Amino acid sequence: MQRKLIFPLFAFAFLFFSCQEKEDKGLLEFSGLLVRQGVTTYQYGSHILLSADSVSAWVLTSSVVDLEPYVGTDVTVEGLWREGYPIEGGPDLLEVVRVR
Repeated sequence: MQRKLIFPLFAFAFLFFSCQEKEDKGLLEFSGLLVRQGVTTYQYGSHILLSADSVSAWVLTSSVVDLEPYVGTDVTVEGLWREGYPIEGGPDLLEVVRVR
């Protein structure tokens, strides 16, 4: 009975870790002050990352990281551009996978 469990567990672990490695490759990294996004004309994203020089800003969303605890702090975020954005003349949308 234990032998029947070993292969599925090994296969799951292999697939999980190989997918993790592929997702980590090609991540973009940005640093700045994380703030809540208010009402916008483009209506997507939940937070904004403002660069230190206030020249650049990135619209953020995340399905894996709760961004709320980082509001008001300087952070570095890692993520990938979400396909299909920008829309309605808005900015690009970064899907955050890690916050440091």
